[in-house]
Amino acid sequence: MSLEEVLAPRSAKERRESLRAFMATQPFPHFEGVPGKKGVLVKVDADGTRTLGRFVGRDFRPIGKK
Repeated sequence: MSLEEVLAPRSAKERRESLRAFMATQPFPHFEGVPGKKGVLVKVDADGTRTLGRFVGRDFRPIGKK
């Protein structure tokens, strides 16, 4: 599935589910946004480790665990 297919016009719920499935096929780490915390992300490693942090320039800087 291409990213264009993932984001094709559909309901918001279908797009979220397609994007989640697409991201699961991509190499790690994955990054997820944190609702209500602008600029804060969760880095998800292949072993399932989740690290809360933010990017400073092009470097991910941990600020804690989630």
